[in-house]
Amino acid sequence: MVATFGCQKPEEPDGPPVRKTYVMSGAPDPAFVGNWAGKDKMSNLELKEDGSAKIMAATLSASGRNETRLNGEWKVDKPNLFLKYKSGASDVTLKYEAKLNGDSLELIQAGNNHKNAYQRVKPKK
Repeated sequence: MVATFGCQKPEEPDGPPVRKTYVMSGAPDPAFVGNWAGKDKMSNLELKEDGSAKIMAATLSASGRNETRLNGEWKVDKPNLFLKYKSGASDVTLKYEAKLNGDSLELIQAGNNHKNAYQRVKPKK
């Protein structure tokens, strides 16, 4: 009987997951400016002309709905949209592949391919 052992990377890393960080590039794009409501009612984005952003993300738990509201900034470097905000003392920058079609926006998060669909909210007259 022959046994062979080797050194290989484990299939899953040890410890808690580490969020990949990105460097923002690009500039605010007027085509993306506006209020965006998540079609799943779990997130909203307000992307302003000056590159500032307001982000609302909701989670559901046994105790009900919990909403987190963040202020941050955004930039587009086609085909990517970057969102940056503070989490505690750290900056978090997320990168999405952005597919804009008129008043519909699909964001596909880099790294996990999670998709979020948004609809532009028209200002009330």
